[in-house]
Amino acid sequence: MLPSYDMIAGAISNLVVLLGLTYLVSAVVPYLRRLSASNRTLLLGLAFGGIAIGAFVGKANELPPREQGDAATLIHSVSHSSIAHPIYLVASLLWMAAMLAVVLALWREGLAPRLALVLLAIGAAAFARSHVRPWGAAGMAAVFAGVLWIELAARYEQRRVGDAYRA
Repeated sequence: MLPSYDMIAGAISNLVVLLGLTYLVSAVVPYLRRLSASNRTLLLGLAFGGIAIGAFVGKANELPPREQGDAATLIHSVSHSSIAHPIYLVASLLWMAAMLAVVLALWREGLAPRLALVLLAIGAAAFARSHVRPWGAAGMAAVFAGVLWIELAARYEQRRVGDAYRA
Protein backbone atom coordinates (compact mmCIF):
# COMPACT_ATOMS: atom_id res chain seq x y z
CA MET A 1 0.00 0.00 0.00
CA LEU A 2 1.40 3.40 -0.98
CA PRO A 3 1.51 6.16 1.63
CA SER A 4 -1.16 8.84 1.29
CA TYR A 5 -0.50 12.48 0.53
CA ASP A 6 -1.32 13.39 4.14
CA MET A 7 1.21 10.87 5.46
CA ILE A 8 3.95 12.22 3.18
CA ALA A 9 3.06 15.85 3.93
CA GLY A 10 3.03 15.07 7.66
CA ALA A 11 6.43 13.40 7.51
CA ILE A 12 7.93 16.29 5.56
CA SER A 13 6.34 18.79 7.93
CA ASN A 14 7.76 16.93 10.94
CA LEU A 15 11.22 16.89 9.36
CA VAL A 16 11.07 20.62 8.66
CA VAL A 17 9.94 21.30 12.23
CA LEU A 18 12.78 19.20 13.64
CA LEU A 19 15.40 20.90 11.46
CA GLY A 20 14.10 24.35 12.28
CA LEU A 21 13.83 23.63 15.98
CA THR A 22 17.33 22.17 16.05
CA TYR A 23 18.71 25.39 14.60
CA LEU A 24 16.52 27.50 16.88
CA VAL A 25 17.55 25.60 20.00
CA SER A 26 21.23 25.92 19.13
CA ALA A 27 20.77 29.69 18.82
CA VAL A 28 18.53 30.19 21.87
CA VAL A 29 19.99 27.79 24.47
CA PRO A 30 22.63 30.27 25.67
CA TYR A 31 19.83 32.74 26.49
CA LEU A 32 17.71 30.11 28.28
CA ARG A 33 20.36 29.80 30.97
CA ARG A 34 19.58 33.38 31.97
CA LEU A 35 15.90 32.60 32.61
CA SER A 36 14.72 31.91 36.12
CA ALA A 37 13.75 28.37 37.06
CA SER A 38 10.04 29.32 37.15
CA ASN A 39 10.16 30.74 33.62
CA ARG A 40 11.94 27.62 32.32
CA THR A 41 9.28 25.49 34.03
CA LEU A 42 6.53 27.53 32.37
CA LEU A 43 8.15 27.12 28.94
CA LEU A 44 8.54 23.38 29.50
CA GLY A 45 4.91 23.08 30.61
CA LEU A 46 3.61 24.89 27.54
CA ALA A 47 5.74 22.75 25.23
CA PHE A 48 4.60 19.58 26.99
CA GLY A 49 0.94 20.62 26.63
CA GLY A 50 1.26 20.90 22.85
CA ILE A 51 3.17 17.65 22.57
CA ALA A 52 0.63 15.86 24.78
CA ILE A 53 -2.32 16.85 22.59
CA GLY A 54 -0.36 15.71 19.52
CA ALA A 55 0.36 12.38 21.22
CA PHE A 56 -3.35 11.96 22.07
CA VAL A 57 -4.30 12.59 18.45
CA GLY A 58 -1.65 10.15 17.20
CA LYS A 59 -2.87 7.41 19.49
CA ALA A 60 -6.53 8.14 18.69
CA ASN A 61 -5.79 7.62 15.01
CA GLU A 62 -4.52 4.12 15.84
CA LEU A 63 -7.80 3.14 17.50
CA PRO A 64 -10.47 1.14 15.67
CA PRO A 65 -12.86 3.44 13.77
CA ARG A 66 -15.75 2.87 16.19
CA GLU A 67 -13.62 4.09 19.14
CA GLN A 68 -12.11 7.12 17.38
CA GLY A 69 -15.24 9.21 17.94
CA ASP A 70 -15.00 8.85 21.72
CA ALA A 71 -11.30 9.68 21.60
CA ALA A 72 -12.00 12.74 19.45
CA THR A 73 -14.61 13.91 21.96
CA LEU A 74 -12.11 13.55 24.81
CA ILE A 75 -9.36 15.37 22.91
CA HIS A 76 -11.80 18.11 21.92
CA SER A 77 -12.91 18.58 25.54
CA VAL A 78 -9.28 18.97 26.66
CA SER A 79 -8.09 21.14 23.78
CA HIS A 80 -11.18 23.39 23.88
CA SER A 81 -11.44 23.81 27.64
CA SER A 82 -11.45 27.27 29.21
CA ILE A 83 -7.68 27.12 29.77
CA ALA A 84 -6.77 26.02 26.23
CA HIS A 85 -7.01 29.42 24.54
CA PRO A 86 -4.86 31.27 27.11
CA ILE A 87 -2.25 28.50 26.93
CA TYR A 88 -2.27 28.63 23.12
CA LEU A 89 -1.96 32.42 23.19
CA VAL A 90 0.95 32.36 25.65
CA ALA A 91 2.69 29.58 23.72
CA SER A 92 2.28 31.50 20.44
CA LEU A 93 3.64 34.67 22.02
CA LEU A 94 6.61 32.79 23.49
CA TRP A 95 7.29 31.18 20.10
CA MET A 96 7.24 34.61 18.44
CA ALA A 97 9.42 36.11 21.16
CA ALA A 98 12.01 33.34 20.77
CA MET A 99 12.04 33.56 16.99
CA LEU A 100 12.22 37.35 16.98
CA ALA A 101 15.07 37.22 19.51
CA VAL A 102 16.98 34.97 17.11
CA VAL A 103 16.17 37.20 14.12
CA LEU A 104 17.18 40.38 15.96
CA ALA A 105 20.40 38.83 17.29
CA LEU A 106 21.42 37.66 13.81
CA TRP A 107 20.44 41.02 12.32
CA ARG A 108 22.29 43.07 14.92
CA GLU A 109 25.46 41.04 14.48
CA GLY A 110 25.16 41.06 10.70
CA LEU A 111 25.40 37.27 10.57
CA ALA A 112 22.60 36.60 8.09
CA PRO A 113 21.12 38.09 4.91
CA ARG A 114 18.27 40.49 5.73
CA LEU A 115 15.80 38.80 3.38
CA ALA A 116 16.49 35.43 5.01
CA LEU A 117 15.68 36.98 8.38
CA VAL A 118 12.47 38.46 7.00
CA LEU A 119 11.53 35.01 5.69
CA LEU A 120 12.27 33.53 9.12
CA ALA A 121 10.11 36.13 10.88
CA ILE A 122 7.20 35.75 8.44
CA GLY A 123 7.35 31.97 8.75
CA ALA A 124 7.39 32.20 12.54
CA ALA A 125 4.36 34.51 12.49
CA ALA A 126 2.43 32.17 10.18
CA PHE A 127 3.24 29.18 12.40
CA ALA A 128 2.26 31.16 15.52
CA ARG A 129 -1.10 31.96 13.92
CA SER A 130 -1.95 28.28 13.50
CA HIS A 131 -0.10 24.97 13.41
CA VAL A 132 -2.48 23.37 10.91
CA ARG A 133 -2.62 23.73 7.14
CA PRO A 134 -2.19 26.09 5.42
CA TRP A 135 -0.55 28.37 8.01
CA GLY A 136 1.47 25.77 9.88
CA ALA A 137 2.95 24.08 6.83
CA ALA A 138 3.57 27.38 5.04
CA GLY A 139 5.12 28.86 8.16
CA MET A 140 7.47 25.94 8.71
CA ALA A 141 8.39 25.93 5.02
CA ALA A 142 9.31 29.62 5.30
CA VAL A 143 11.28 28.98 8.50
CA PHE A 144 13.09 26.10 6.80
CA ALA A 145 13.85 28.23 3.73
CA GLY A 146 15.15 31.05 5.93
CA VAL A 147 17.34 28.70 7.97
CA LEU A 148 18.66 27.04 4.82
CA TRP A 149 19.44 30.43 3.29
CA ILE A 150 21.29 31.53 6.44
CA GLU A 151 23.30 28.31 6.56
CA LEU A 152 24.22 28.40 2.87
CA ALA A 153 25.15 32.10 3.06
CA ALA A 154 27.40 31.42 6.07
CA ARG A 155 29.13 28.52 4.31
CA TYR A 156 29.61 30.62 1.16
CA GLU A 157 31.10 33.45 3.22
CA GLN A 158 33.48 31.06 5.02
CA ARG A 159 34.61 29.62 1.70
CA ARG A 160 35.04 33.10 0.19
CA VAL A 161 37.09 34.33 3.14
CA GLY A 162 39.16 31.15 3.10
CA ASP A 163 39.88 31.55 -0.64
CA ALA A 164 40.83 35.22 -0.15
CA TYR A 165 43.11 34.29 2.74
CA ARG A 166 44.91 31.61 0.68
CA ALA A 167 45.39 33.96 -2.30
